[in-house]
Amino acid sequence: MVSQSVMYACTKAAEIAFESIPESIIQINGLLGASQGQIKGFHVFSIVSSILAAGFIMMEANFGFIQSKRLSSPGDPYFGWIPTDSKKRLRCMLGMFVFLAAYFGVFVYASSLLVAVKNGTLLLSAYHVFNFIMVCARMAQKGELFGFSLVAQPSTFTNYIGPFIIWSFYYLLTCAAPLLIASAPMEFGPGIFSSLIVWSSLGNGVMIFIGLAALGKHPYLNMSNGMATYGVALVLMAVGLFLFFKNMDEGFDISLFWRRKLGKQHAMNCWVDKKIWYKGYNSKDDDVWGWVGYIHPTYFPFDEILPWLDDLATKYEDEQVERPEWLEGDKFVKGIVTIYHWYGKDQERADEALVKLFGRSGKDLEVGVNGQLSYIKKKVTTPLLLSRSLASLLGGGPK
Repeated sequence: MVSQSVMYACTKAAEIAFESIPESIIQINGLLGASQGQIKGFHVFSIVSSILAAGFIMMEANFGFIQSKRLSSPGDPYFGWIPTDSKKRLRCMLGMFVFLAAYFGVFVYASSLLVAVKNGTLLLSAYHVFNFIMVCARMAQKGELFGFSLVAQPSTFTNYIGPFIIWSFYYLLTCAAPLLIASAPMEFGPGIFSSLIVWSSLGNGVMIFIGLAALGKHPYLNMSNGMATYGVALVLMAVGLFLFFKNMDEGFDISLFWRRKLGKQHAMNCWVDKKIWYKGYNSKDDDVWGWVGYIHPTYFPFDEILPWLDDLATKYEDEQVERPEWLEGDKFVKGIVTIYHWYGKDQERADEALVKLFGRSGKDLEVGVNGQLSYIKKKVTTPLLLSRSLASLLGGGPK
């Protein structure tokens, strides 16, 4: 189940992707097609307000998401940058807002210029397709290209369609208005996330230059003032980043924003560190089960499963000992076996521990057509004498 904080942030992100971006591009294209005398102050105000609104929406989404994560998992180092001092927090928020607004403005400015010129849309599409392929190549290099399906325990379909949907959505947002969810180690990761922001900032400058050159003679926009606008936006982005990083919580390691870290490494840290677990759980075991049922098998700290299962079997093999709710039913068995199935590992030792806990194991599961595991259905055979009696009652059967 998706948490409320993630749902809120993704809703705001969808608002940017499907409303703010097309709206701003259409408005700027309208200005590019108008003569100087047709442009009124209201038109300029409308575009500026749309860009500022986009920056504010994403700033609010990022701060809300991180604040929620910090409260729910205070031991996780990635969520500790919001300052406790109210004045520093406001300056930090202002810095993020200035950066996001300027960054978003550069993106829609570059996109609008290319859409307005001949073959510009084709060039813009090729540019983003190339960038997206490079991002996917980096994810494949990490070994985590298929680290996000539509569900945590993937079928064949969701395993392949999931990355395309999620990574393309993250890519679009990171190019237009970065959402910090994407920077988490088990998503894009801080290395790819920060690199894409830098690359997009510079790449959009090249796109602006090409667009201005192709635009030719224009009533009020030329190469000089067009590139100057881009330069001002870069300065604003730098000022915003300075305010943002300068006013972070003093104990936060800033390098976590760009230091390369695999999702599997982060999952291992969270698994073994007794201080990192969500407040909603009653114990570290509860939190670990949350990982089993939630994260994709790609990120799972596989070598930790067997010791954990043996520990659970020791604790709860006696039926008189009260078990937590998550240790009841078939979902646990299926979750563990799914991970073994994903890695293609021998699960004999795991089956032994599962039998001690539940009396059932992976031997009771089979792989369906869609790649998911399900329990084997036992055929119920009707005794011959009973079947003949039923047939006689129904007027049939042997004469």
